[in-house]
Amino acid sequence: MLGLLNPRPHSRRAEFYHQLGIMIRAGVSLPNALASMHRNGGFGVSRKTVESWMQRLSMGSTFEEAIAASSDEVPALDIALLGSGEKSGRFEDCLSALSHYYSQIAANIRSVLSGLAWPILTLFIMIALGPLPDLVLKGDVSHYFGQVFRPLVILCGLFVLMSLAFDSRRGRPWQAWMERVLGLVPFLGGGIKAMALARFSLALEALLNAGVDTPKAWSSAAYASGSPMLAREMKSFGSAMERGRTPSEWLQEARFFPDLFKMSYATGELSGKVDENLQRLIQVYAEEGSMKLQAFSAWFPRLIYLIIVLVAAYRILSFYSGYFGGLGI
Repeated sequence: MLGLLNPRPHSRRAEFYHQLGIMIRAGVSLPNALASMHRNGGFGVSRKTVESWMQRLSMGSTFEEAIAASSDEVPALDIALLGSGEKSGRFEDCLSALSHYYSQIAANIRSVLSGLAWPILTLFIMIALGPLPDLVLKGDVSHYFGQVFRPLVILCGLFVLMSLAFDSRRGRPWQAWMERVLGLVPFLGGGIKAMALARFSLALEALLNAGVDTPKAWSSAAYASGSPMLAREMKSFGSAMERGRTPSEWLQEARFFPDLFKMSYATGELSGKVDENLQRLIQVYAEEGSMKLQAFSAWFPRLIYLIIVLVAAYRILSFYSGYFGGLGI
């Protein structure tokens, strides 16, 4: 998936969920809503995939089962979150959450691309002008083009490798490793974690309100969060429940969850208002994640530009130092 810096797939998927949510809220049945999406091209999902969903629904499958059969095209996050929404009767809320999530990703990518336009232009100019003095002094055209195209090939290769590294179809161990690495990046790591907590809170609130038993609800919500680290920490949750512990007691030993989540859930557990506190946590973490991702989108291009300027200045100074040194000045 070479869509690392391509906002179009994310914006189209956001539009798909937005339009589907509008029709569901208007009282259109899910099969009829999907039929309408099929006629109009499906936006972010291919017509063939939408048609397969319609066929499975007509055979009595749930929507979660229908979309799970298209796991190559539909992200695991979408399958888990829409499945929890279907079980809980909060299908519209989950569609809205996914639409907002993918819209935010597309907006952040556009922001990064906009900010990177000038640094990339500067980089290309630097690559083109760097070997120019040798061309003027020696007249070796083939050597000049070799020095220009070699860095460009390396940069394209790095972009392909980054795209492959962020491919959502890679295994969970790889995704967990990438999550740990990105967690070290200022703003980006915090934003990713906050968005995972927002998705977890949304799925957990929907599942608990649907009457799903606590261990199953927490496990499914962890999967819906899209965070391998959170899902891995949940492995001890089931055994803790079997020993008679409450979720708030287990949370005290959980390392992934911040103090705000632990305190809010414990308060809701004591007061009988877990759902209200989870709804607040959804809003808090969604806003926090959006703010941090926007900050990263704003500062990352500036950092790249600063690095390019420093490298260009170093090369210019090195050239003139060697040139005047050769003249004995």
